[in-house]
Amino acid sequence: ESFRKAMQHMHLLYAHECTLTFSIETLPPEHLWERLMRASEDLVPIWDVDRKNVVAKPLKDMMQNRTPFRQRGWCIAEVEWSLLRMVSAQFQQIEEGDIAEDGLNGR
Repeated sequence: ESFRKAMQHMHLLYAHECTLTFSIETLPPEHLWERLMRASEDLVPIWDVDRKNVVAKPLKDMMQNRTPFRQRGWCIAEVEWSLLRMVSAQFQQIEEGDIAEDGLNGR
């Protein structure tokens, strides 16, 4: 019940003046994706509908979605809500080239 209520007001989180949004729109490179699909020790926390709880599962047990970011409905909504703020700098798009070995490169 609380999850449903939170989802009904998610737009407030993205559009609020006291929040920042960091958007990573590039998909992992194919070679990295393939390596992660083979790894069973790396677990990803996801919502399990049957258990009604968050559980850790290997990436290979999940449905692959390689749809580009800007072609996904929910992702477009996140971007649009984030851009409603008065200060557009509170929405930062991070690209693959922005990530260094020791963290994010500043702009």
